[in-house]
Amino acid sequence: ETRPPAVMAMTVLDVVFAGPVVRRVVTLDAGPTWVVTSPADGAAPADGRRGDRVDVLWQQDAVRRVG
Repeated sequence: ETRPPAVMAMTVLDVVFAGPVVRRVVTLDAGPTWVVTSPADGAAPADGRRGDRVDVLWQQDAVRRVG
């Protein structure tokens, strides 16, 4: 059974265009910083400029503990 996607509100710190992908450096209000990657094919929304508040969504089954 697949769990519903997780969603968190974050602030975009930086946007990096890297060929076929766009990397957005985002931070939670509590402090952790993540890098979110999406295709640069125009299919993903163009939201996420520096300083924007965005909702980040991911499949919970794709989460792996590191360290």
